[in-house]
Amino acid sequence: MARRAHLSLTVRPMPTFAASPPSTSEPPAVKPPSRASLRALLPRTARERLYEWHPGRARRWRRYPGLQHLQVHGQAVLTFDDGPDEDATPAVLDALERAELKATFFVLGSQVDAHPHLAREIVARGHELGLHGHRHERHDRIAPDLSREDLARGFHTIADLTGVRCRWFRPPYGKSSPAAQQACAELGMQVVYWSAWGLDWEDVGVARIVEVARGQLDHGSILLLHDSACCARRRSAMPTAEAIPLIAQHARSRGIALVSLREAVSAGAMSPA
Repeated sequence: MARRAHLSLTVRPMPTFAASPPSTSEPPAVKPPSRASLRALLPRTARERLYEWHPGRARRWRRYPGLQHLQVHGQAVLTFDDGPDEDATPAVLDALERAELKATFFVLGSQVDAHPHLAREIVARGHELGLHGHRHERHDRIAPDLSREDLARGFHTIADLTGVRCRWFRPPYGKSSPAAQQACAELGMQVVYWSAWGLDWEDVGVARIVEVARGQLDHGSILLLHDSACCARRRSAMPTAEAIPLIAQHARSRGIALVSLREAVSAGAMSPA
């Protein structure tokens, strides 16, 4: 008869762990996407419609007044932002010379610091310098002291490197603030916006820049273009340089001379009330 096997089991106690105290810290806040990042997800045509419609722009410009349009017949003001830049500023200057045009360049102090020879060339060719800030800041989103410091630094950088004391300031994105307005007054500058543009901060070609500019250009307009892509969605501002002769041709066909702000104001043009 087979003998039964006896199985011996040893039961060991389960290990115990000290309970962790409940966490009192809150989970990290998730930063909501900015309007700019949401806008970047839209197709370009939808973004263009938003730029044109933008109801907040008129409200903001009423709060922080500046030149938008000049009361003059036979002239429109030609302006360029964000330079100077090796990429396209020389080509823009050559195109302006061939078309016998003068313009106002709203330059960044940081760009003048990086390319002082180009800033001096703008002046040597008979064009005008205006201030676009030292950096490309949204003045409605930075502290007042930073806003004042940005304008003062840009103003003095341009003066030191070119000998020009700017008369005009165009806030980046067209967004000013009480501090920026006060700094302008203290530095002897006037705020300048625009009434026409070429949408040339977007990645668009020559034909589109010309189409938009032609559709908006009128007597007394202040036309906004860019001679640098340093703050834009596109990689190069060369399409703007190539659009200049076509925009000039259209302006002449309508009896409009494209001039700098200095020329327009010297001729007696005034901003409407």
